[in-house]
Amino acid sequence: MSGLFDCGGRESSTLSLERARLCLDRRQSEYPFSPMREVAYSLPAAGASTPSPTAVGEGWDEGTQCAAAYQRPKHPEQGPERAIERPVQGAYNHIVRISELGEFGLIGLVRGWTSSQPASEDLVLGIGDDAAAWRAGPEVLLGTTDTLVEGVHFLPDCSPEDLGWKAMTSNLSDIAAMGGVPRIALVSLALPATTEVNWLQALYGGMLAACREYNVALAGGDTVAASQVVLTIALVGRAASAEGIMRRSGARPGDLLALTGYLGNAEGGLRILKGTGQASGELASFLLEAHLRPRPRVAEGQALASLGVRAAIDISDGLLADCGHLCRESGVSATLRAAQLPVHPYLRQAFPTDYFQMAASGGEDYEILFAAPERLIERANEELLSPITVIGRVEDGQPGRVTILDEDERPVDLPEAGWEHFRAGS
Repeated sequence: MSGLFDCGGRESSTLSLERARLCLDRRQSEYPFSPMREVAYSLPAAGASTPSPTAVGEGWDEGTQCAAAYQRPKHPEQGPERAIERPVQGAYNHIVRISELGEFGLIGLVRGWTSSQPASEDLVLGIGDDAAAWRAGPEVLLGTTDTLVEGVHFLPDCSPEDLGWKAMTSNLSDIAAMGGVPRIALVSLALPATTEVNWLQALYGGMLAACREYNVALAGGDTVAASQVVLTIALVGRAASAEGIMRRSGARPGDLLALTGYLGNAEGGLRILKGTGQASGELASFLLEAHLRPRPRVAEGQALASLGVRAAIDISDGLLADCGHLCRESGVSATLRAAQLPVHPYLRQAFPTDYFQMAASGGEDYEILFAAPERLIERANEELLSPITVIGRVEDGQPGRVTILDEDERPVDLPEAGWEHFRAGS
């Protein structure tokens, strides 16, 4: 039968339509994600040659962030056909590469796969946020993990102390965005056998310095041999309560969008490291520090959660991308004001023509973007030591859509919306 494959993945010309239906039913039960449509056609007459496999096209569902595939049957000279159309959940009958999905499409698929597992009464929050949350006796714990790969996340000649610090603080920022208290870290290292022990000691020195700064215990981990350095950290923290966790799904129309600190400084430091920035002296030192030694807003996150803020995300992929994640999980859209984005004077001075794009799209600032009613924003301004800037408003609209308006109320068109793994150019 054209275009139908047996459950082992091989093309079959002898499958009966009934067996094909059983195969599709099995796929529905095994892969309950990413709605797709598969069209099965009747078998050709006995003795006829097997029709060529169906051509496959692809579609993309921005609302669910899942790939959808559609089969278009091609039956040459077989006469009239009888089409049987039925929904199939997640049965890819052609090769789909991760580059076609992107990082967030892949996460959407994994989220769908895991949604079919038996429910756990201990799980408070699963895939889709900065950290997972679960009950452990009377406590609510938070867990996050992050991986840094040589050549992808850091340059080969990067200082090992800076690498250790940044690896730890990127995880700390996830706990901060949930309003949690970081407690225990585990480290897994993949290393070439030629790695010098002094380099490794310096790497741990950077991680331990961050642990001391934020009162975290490094409790163990794993080591393996590899052709390049890969550093993975898992961090466990504690939340005050399940209800007190700041989530990506907590934004509501009418909420203001506010941000701690400044945007784009880390991108400025990265450009200087790559030799594409002309800053020097104090300006260069300031921007390099922002990139190599970020300061996650752990205390600020806890303060926001205690004030009653219920929607937040850390800025790791870039403002536009992360605001889009927040809005998508909350089922809302957002409008930001270009003139209100907080840009440090040093970034403006070092990159006078690029600072706005760097603020809107640059990642790894590890500030906290949060949504809350105006009264809570006012209280946050009074009680937090770091600067708080209102940059926009949450609105009804297409979930995940983020618009930036200039001073004349015209949309600002930016070529990049932030970092995404697996996409071309990322």
